[in-house]
Amino acid sequence: MKRRKVVRVIFTYLIVGWLLIQVADVTIDPLHLPQWSNTLVIWLVGLGFPIAIALAWAGLTYVFVDTYWYRDKEAKWIEQAHEASQKAIELAPHLAESHGARGYAFFVHEQYDKAETEFEKAIAINPRLFELIHFHAQMARILGQYQKAADLYCRAAKDRACMAATGTGCEPGFSQCQVQRRMLPFSDWRPGNGPGSS
Repeated sequence: MKRRKVVRVIFTYLIVGWLLIQVADVTIDPLHLPQWSNTLVIWLVGLGFPIAIALAWAGLTYVFVDTYWYRDKEAKWIEQAHEASQKAIELAPHLAESHGARGYAFFVHEQYDKAETEFEKAIAINPRLFELIHFHAQMARILGQYQKAADLYCRAAKDRACMAATGTGCEPGFSQCQVQRRMLPFSDWRPGNGPGSS
């Protein structure tokens, strides 16, 4: 399953990349663009290839973890999540999504120290990935670090509300923080079997 999905991404990327190169080749002269523009497009398509594949592996990590949490508690899903997230890191170590996926795999495996390291790396690269901040908050809550969890929940809620409204981070979102703070007494919460997991 996982190889099929990654192969699909590879083929899709190659087709889209080829089309972009063809469009650039046809439009350079009519638009009076410099001749190096075509070379630039080829370079950009080439540089984007490992990033696209890394994102595919990172996405598969979330699929495997969610399958483990919500459908089937077999250990093979955790193993596949680790494998997929490791490939994402190998392909694009400077991509926030790669570290986020790795952290998510460690999170479900209850390797919380390693998960926190990866979440912090991901958030340092891209502070606007509110989903990762939310996962980080869930982990802090499981570990009984309620103040840290509340702060992270607030940050995630604020960023999500503002991204939806303006596309950038901003101050609104206090009501979402209050909701998350009210949930804190449920210290035994786990994804899929706790408050708000409909």
